[in-house]
Amino acid sequence: AAGFDLSAIFPAGAYNKHAKIAERKELHIEAPNDNTLAMVVANTAALWEPFIRHIKSSSEGAELLASDDPLDDYTRAIFKRLLDLVAPDEEAKIVFAFETIETTGRCCSVHTAGHVAGLAYYDAAHTMRSIHPVYGPW
Repeated sequence: AAGFDLSAIFPAGAYNKHAKIAERKELHIEAPNDNTLAMVVANTAALWEPFIRHIKSSSEGAELLASDDPLDDYTRAIFKRLLDLVAPDEEAKIVFAFETIETTGRCCSVHTAGHVAGLAYYDAAHTMRSIHPVYGPW
């Protein structure tokens, strides 16, 4: 309903041990063990209708429009609400695609996470893009 319509689960260890990630500790997913599940969540163009509807009709809309990054703030708010609903007593670690080492002290390779999870093929050798079998490159 919020527009994030692609997702896949994968073991954190598979991502951390991937050839593109293994030597780059700053990109590792913090997990108690290699079997800890991680999830990559993405979107297609289906994101825009709920995002625009939220801006137009919610009490947060004006605040989002005044933000330097309305879509990033919308994304944070949606995932905070989701975690509060499904796991209110759990401490989940979320790393957003828009986060960088410089801005937040953490980041992840969304391309590699999508590839490891089977959500998309990461064509690092040619296009440097992830390719979803239905929705194409991202």
